[in-house]
Amino acid sequence: MKGLLFGIGLLVVAVLAGCGGQNAPGPLGSKGEGNIPIGKLKSPLPAVVSATDSSGWSGSLSVASDGTVFAPSLSDGEAVLSVEDSDGSRLDMPLVLGPERRLLFVARLHPKQSGATCTALRISLANERPIPVGRTVPIKVVAEGVRVEGLQPSLWVSGGVGSVLEGNRFVATRPGEGSIEAELLGVRASLPVTVSEY
Repeated sequence: MKGLLFGIGLLVVAVLAGCGGQNAPGPLGSKGEGNIPIGKLKSPLPAVVSATDSSGWSGSLSVASDGTVFAPSLSDGEAVLSVEDSDGSRLDMPLVLGPERRLLFVARLHPKQSGATCTALRISLANERPIPVGRTVPIKVVAEGVRVEGLQPSLWVSGGVGSVLEGNRFVATRPGEGSIEAELLGVRASLPVTVSEY
């Protein structure tokens, strides 16, 4: 019996002491594991995603095989998420990071098409405002230009009030003021959005 209690005691000490591994703290200045699914990448060419947060930290983000982009714990405040493909097409998504950090964007990089230009972009929500927490609202984006038919814009949320899902949908998750941003071929549009508790 003493041997059993001694063995259990050693096991408890080993567990309490820890042995590094996944939950071990990173070096000073590290942002830790990139385990927050911050958005989705849609690109026909290989692309990289990076971030710069309000603390001045900059780094590359992990992209899974299904296009899910994972980020570390970025600092609240102004940030820029950037996507660049192997052909040099680039998208910068300036935003304010707040309480909601999951699925903040759907980034779409389009192959360089001869003659495709966007001259105007309009964005609207097909629902009442303010939007209550828990509501999913379709996002309508209208693009004008040459050969823009069928091209989907990139969408992202600023202010930490919700998420963007594929199929151009906004999900209200946190009360507050924010905006939904859209970009297509270098042309941007912004729509203020208010999320209420009820």
